Amino acid sequence: MRRSAGGQAFCDELDRLVRATFTTDYWEISLPNLLDTSAAKSPVLSAYQAALNLLDAEALFSDLKLRDLLDPAVVAPRSVERHHLFPKAHLATLGVTGNRNINAIANMAYLDWPDNATIAAQGPATYWQEITARLDPDRLQRQTYWHALPVGWEQLDYATFCERRRTLLARVVRDGFNILWEDDTPVPATESIFELLRVGESQTVEFKSTARWNLHAGRPDKRLEHVIAKTVCGFLNSQGGKLLIGVDDGGSVVGLGSDLQTLHKKDKDGYELFLRQMLDDALSTPTAGIVRIGFENSESFEHAGSEDVGGEDVGGENVGGENVGGDGLDVCVVSVSSSGKPVFAKPHEGGAGHSEFWVRIGNATRQLHGEDMEVYKSNHWN
Repeated sequence: MRRSAGGQAFCDELDRLVRATFTTDYWEISLPNLLDTSAAKSPVLSAYQAALNLLDAEALFSDLKLRDLLDPAVVAPRSVERHHLFPKAHLATLGVTGNRNINAIANMAYLDWPDNATIAAQGPATYWQEITARLDPDRLQRQTYWHALPVGWEQLDYATFCERRRTLLARVVRDGFNILWEDDTPVPATESIFELLRVGESQTVEFKSTARWNLHAGRPDKRLEHVIAKTVCGFLNSQGGKLLIGVDDGGSVVGLGSDLQTLHKKDKDGYELFLRQMLDDALSTPTAGIVRIGFENSESFEHAGSEDVGGEDVGGENVGGENVGGDGLDVCVVSVSSSGKPVFAKPHEGGAGHSEFWVRIGNATRQLHGEDMEVYKSNHWN
């Protein structure tokens, strides 16, 4: 069916948002972190269910299709339930307590009731070999993939099992999503810096001219460091995103020169060290593994401007209205994953405590307090 110009533009924007949101970092870091919950109505659990339907998966230990067992309009021969792979009674013997730990998404699998009754309180090292002995090897291999079971999972300690399974669950969700994306064409892993500059700030993209140099006052300013910290905090508490430092609000590349002059080590290594230390001090969680810091030089993406993007030739070497051809200006790219737990920032006035809770809403970073914060935390993580 032929789309109108307006309809095509709408679809192109949706495609861009998909590319900007579902990056490699999202699939490999953010989504596994979001799966670290026990919420029975979690959006990420719904995504996993949808993926199982798209992948035509069977219930674990069964030849019954999950799409039939989960469809209220179909009268299935048996019921299906989410079963504890590490049973409650077994976890108690290991000293694992608390509903959030016991009922974690990573500990639950779709299983038809006769096998659930058989497993009872046995540990996986006991029941896994007994039940799988009667399954065809090819079917067992498929079910191990669909239900995201790590190799040798029954021998793992519980914490390691949950961590590895969350990663595999995220891969199943990604595989299911790729079936929907342009006839099995995988979603691109990253979006180019030029594309981010062209489109502008959004739910997952923020521009900052500097991280510590006040361009108006002509001096270092600690308040700007707080702005960087709260932006990263907002991404961590939301769906993740990218913070581009060295880019003004209009998308023009201004470089890192102003900030670099304030550092003892005036190069990219010194800049990364400054940012990492500042963020680790300002935020309530270590940033290693969930915040990545890199650099792009304008010369590496200036030629993208000569290509036809979105149906419009944006011209030679002009990015955001500024010619970046001869300067080789650097942009610091801070790639932030979604955190598996709430993250707090220190207030800009200083102090030892981390008391500010920031989230990303649209193209703005907002602070939540009191009941609004508690509702958000409950909806996002529980």
